Amino acid sequence: MLRNDWHLLAATPFLFANGAPTSTTEIEVDNPTVTITIDGRLTTMEVVPDGPNSPILNARVADQLGKKGSLVSGRHMVGRTAVSASSNMARIDFGDGRKVKQRLFWFDRDWTEIAEGRMGPALLPEDIVTYRLGERHVGERLLTIPFRKHGLAGFRSETVIDGVTVPVIFTFDRPETMVTATTGALLATAYGGRMVGPAQDLKLEMGFFRPVRRMEFQKPIAVGELALTSVVVRTTEMGSTASIPDDNQDPSEIVVSAESKRKASHGIFVGRSSFADCSSLTFDKQREEIRFSCL
Repeated sequence: MLRNDWHLLAATPFLFANGAPTSTTEIEVDNPTVTITIDGRLTTMEVVPDGPNSPILNARVADQLGKKGSLVSGRHMVGRTAVSASSNMARIDFGDGRKVKQRLFWFDRDWTEIAEGRMGPALLPEDIVTYRLGERHVGERLLTIPFRKHGLAGFRSETVIDGVTVPVIFTFDRPETMVTATTGALLATAYGGRMVGPAQDLKLEMGFFRPVRRMEFQKPIAVGELALTSVVVRTTEMGSTASIPDDNQDPSEIVVSAESKRKASHGIFVGRSSFADCSSLTFDKQREEIRFSCL
């Protein structure tokens, strides 16, 4: 659920410098949902940090709205599996009373189980969106990370590993921090990483499961000041894990063992364990920064 507040310049001058009032909203992590209006229909949406900049509806909701696929389609990759999406336009009120024309998408598989659709905080009308992750504690400090608004994919940050810029996405979907095979290879070189233990299936979006291996590092790894924990690497996708040292070497567990000829797919998907000591996660659209409040 969410709460809305309006702050005046005199109250919070550090939030804005142009004299305009700044709107804020708080979302509880245990129920990160809001209600928006799509073509006059009240629709409950899951709003999560890794949500897209175009609403994704469950197929049943698109059908109830009478939506049919248009000439514009979408595609989402889950490892090597391509999942096609239909799309069409709708008039949407995201909560501020304004109806905007926006493209929305839907798949044959539902993306969310707790709402009727899924979207990112960039679509909310408020300037500052804060997720309440837990109780506040004395002695917390702010960790600040710049964000990038990346097309339809939503908010993300970036980090540089061995000269390569790698997207960083924050997710509530799992405790583990998951990295792609190519990013795992970069981390192994930069931080002395190696794979340990057998492959295990990890649940990803739309109910897909993909094998991952746990990684351990000789040096601590972090995005800005945020330390990353419980890191796992995807082992069956475009890219190579062959260069990562392996305590349980078994070629049958690593499907990709040669460099892909396709463009490298990099990504760090930071899971809940890495910010378990944080009470809040804030996306500040005016300052273009992500803030964690942590012990």
